[in-house]
Amino acid sequence: MRKISQDFTAYEAEFPTLHCIPIAAQWMEEHTLALFSFSRRYDGFWLSEEKHYQLMSPTELLPEALSSNYQVRPLLSFNNITQP
Repeated sequence: MRKISQDFTAYEAEFPTLHCIPIAAQWMEEHTLALFSFSRRYDGFWLSEEKHYQLMSPTELLPEALSSNYQVRPLLSFNNITQP
């Protein structure tokens, strides 16, 4: 957790107007990866999200899974975002 604290400190010094979201990864078991994101609170930082991913080769994926779960998503438009 010390690394996450260092990430917050470095990012906030370098990019004071941006919202910092440090991430970390850890192998859980063979072919399973956990990704974590962290948020800052008044009393320090805390784990805000944890997701697990099963890694597999492309030959293991069924066409139905690809067409239903990984369709092209629309791009966000940043033209309408106002600065604080």
